[in-house]
Amino acid sequence: MDSYRSAGKKGRLATAGMPGDLDVRRLDVADLGSVRSFAQAWTGDLDILKTGLDEAKASEL
Repeated sequence: MDSYRSAGKKGRLATAGMPGDLDVRRLDVADLGSVRSFAQAWTGDLDILKTGLDEAKASEL
């Protein structure tokens, strides 16, 4: 759970000061339950979805 908190904090820090309407949420694409929860909770349009996959090690994928 600590890694989730850390990721959320990093996301908020990374988007701080950016123009526009931004929303940072947790999404573990390796966990179907997480994907379903994210999709069910989302309302409205989704223009960009940025994941941390580019930061993951190939061995973790």
